[in-house]
Amino acid sequence: MALVALAACAGVFAGAGPAAAEEGEVKPIDVVVAVDESGSLRPEAVIQEKAAATTIALGELSAQSRVIVFGFASRGTKPAVESQRCELRPGAGAADREAMGRCIQQNINLRAGGDGDDTDFVAALNQGISDLGGSDRPKVLFLLTDGRLDVRGDTSYGPNDTAQQQHAEDLLRRQVLPKAKERGVQVWPLGFGGDIDQTMLEFFAANGGRAQCDGREVTPKATLVQDSGGARLLKSMQEAFATARCGGSSFAEPTTLDGGGEVTLKVPIPAIATDGTITVYKADPAVSVTFTDPDGRKAPSSGEADGSTFELAGNSGTVEALRIRNPKPGDWAVKLVAPGGMSKQLVTASALWQGVLRSVFVLDPPSPAPGQAFTVYMRPHTRSLEITDPKILEGLTFSARLTGAGADTSVALLDDGKDADAKAGDAIYSASFQLPANASGRYTVRGVASGTGVAADEHSETFEPGKPTDVNAQIAFDRAPAEAGSTRSGVVRVTNRGTAPKEVRLLVKDLNRSGSVSVSPATAAAAPGQSEFKFSLAFAKDAVGPSGGVLQLVDAASGDVLTNTPLGVTVTERPSWPQRYFWWLVGAAVLLAAAAVKAALMLVARVRGQDVRGLQFALYRGNQQQGGVLGPEPEHRSNRFDFDILVPQDHRDPAGLRSTNTGEGPYTARRGGKSGVLLEHPGAGKPLELLTDGPAVDLQHLPGGYSIAVRDSGQVPKQRDYDPPQHEDTSPTNRAPEYL
Repeated sequence: MALVALAACAGVFAGAGPAAAEEGEVKPIDVVVAVDESGSLRPEAVIQEKAAATTIALGELSAQSRVIVFGFASRGTKPAVESQRCELRPGAGAADREAMGRCIQQNINLRAGGDGDDTDFVAALNQGISDLGGSDRPKVLFLLTDGRLDVRGDTSYGPNDTAQQQHAEDLLRRQVLPKAKERGVQVWPLGFGGDIDQTMLEFFAANGGRAQCDGREVTPKATLVQDSGGARLLKSMQEAFATARCGGSSFAEPTTLDGGGEVTLKVPIPAIATDGTITVYKADPAVSVTFTDPDGRKAPSSGEADGSTFELAGNSGTVEALRIRNPKPGDWAVKLVAPGGMSKQLVTASALWQGVLRSVFVLDPPSPAPGQAFTVYMRPHTRSLEITDPKILEGLTFSARLTGAGADTSVALLDDGKDADAKAGDAIYSASFQLPANASGRYTVRGVASGTGVAADEHSETFEPGKPTDVNAQIAFDRAPAEAGSTRSGVVRVTNRGTAPKEVRLLVKDLNRSGSVSVSPATAAAAPGQSEFKFSLAFAKDAVGPSGGVLQLVDAASGDVLTNTPLGVTVTERPSWPQRYFWWLVGAAVLLAAAAVKAALMLVARVRGQDVRGLQFALYRGNQQQGGVLGPEPEHRSNRFDFDILVPQDHRDPAGLRSTNTGEGPYTARRGGKSGVLLEHPGAGKPLELLTDGPAVDLQHLPGGYSIAVRDSGQVPKQRDYDPPQHEDTSPTNRAPEYL
């Protein structure tokens, strides 16, 4: 274990060497965190110091940044600054960040009395300034302390306590802080506890270097927390880091987590953010953490998913951090699950983020003539988003400045639909300048987009006044998102004040990816007077993301630019075949399902329509019903009902109906025919048609004037329900009948 800690502290886990920040990438910084280990600290305060330092180390946005953490106190058996330091070098990966967290946990510890347990700010600040060196990166030094300068007993500062204190203060005032200012080292003190020298910490902050954020200078501040405060200390540290880093921060509400329990914290990340880190203080390494994006998808610990890139570190410690490139905007859910038996702990989560803009900056016309007015456009986008909703840009400012002979003017670029701005709310920021009538030489227009949490986006265009032209033009097209592989039409409106047609050419320039967008037709003829012609933009199949770029109309003969406009279309992935035809498939599935249901219903109806259950037959002679009604057994479905008719030989006794086994009866009833029931009988001729709930039908093949009726209500048919044919009434006798 000692070998691992020593290797980590020596920086063995560092990755590749320093790399310059690419366009559109978060700029790397150099950070030092000096952590107080003096004897006045309480053990729980040291735990929170470790968490705060780990939050900075693991929460840094750029993999090319350099982070150093060391402990300090005063000179004793140990030097004032610990010789073992934890360092994260440029290019470090997830394993290196994990080792950095372990190094901080192992090597930041409370000093014992003989080790030197007082507070030497001179040694701490000198070491931090030296570590930050002379690079041209932003340099940030965080000083975590619970007390005040105390070098009494250190004879290197003087012969006695008074002289030692005075000399140390003089060194801070005359050498240490001036050196920090000269080298551009920002000093951000964070004091906690009840014995803080607030005046000295504020002096440190005010007399070091300055943060240069989005074109403005930011003075570091001393942050004071009355006690270690757990979540309050971490929040104060994160807020200071975000300001020093020219980023933004957001926080979940701290809460407690019981053993065996779980909580979910919500951390918002805005749409303007291109890079972010969600940091979780989970108090106990055994607590498991799950990150879920605003769309409800679980974030992986590494690799790419849904347009974002992830790298997790710290899951073996008390601070866990998920670094995200191109994070989904919205509320991220952080779920913490505690093991059984864990004591109640305070947990919290926060996000550090920054947006890197890559605006399209356009002058129209690009070389105005002396005395001519011209328009400046800025269309901001990120590496993954062509911004069309101005709400995303709330809090940002856009400005431009024209300089040159006889001109030094600054204006705000607005998206209000007034004056030079063609349309309000389209996220194209515009303003106009006018060149002096006697303009000559070179002129420069510098545009700046800036705001909290956004790396300043600066552009400049230099030109010489051009000659007046006979052609004015306007390019119009829809900037809504387009699918890769699709096309989109637009129109060019031209006013040609000359007497001859002018051949013009459309060009696409300065795309984020060369060849991702093309235009046709390439040329057109602008007749004298007013005219227009249509064109088509084609988006390549692999052109996913913000297009960037400028669409220009030039004189085909001279190459002079007549007009240009930001392209600014977000190209989205072409849906897969099932996605493209999803609703067609749904419609087809619905139709098939409906057809299947209809067929099933028809089959059921057919089966039910042939089922003879519920039929009740009654036999009549004249108006007199003979015996009871007879029908199929309700427990057994069948498409036929077989029965027999018992008729006395002398017709003096009552007749009746008797059921038989299927296939054995001389009479068979089935559903069918126009009347409802067909009755096969032993007499000659075709089956009788019986109308359900209708009048009785003569049984002409039987002597004695018998008739039969049927009902389909499940109830015993009554005589009054029928209108049997009138026959001669022959009253029955009481003797036993003899049946045919």
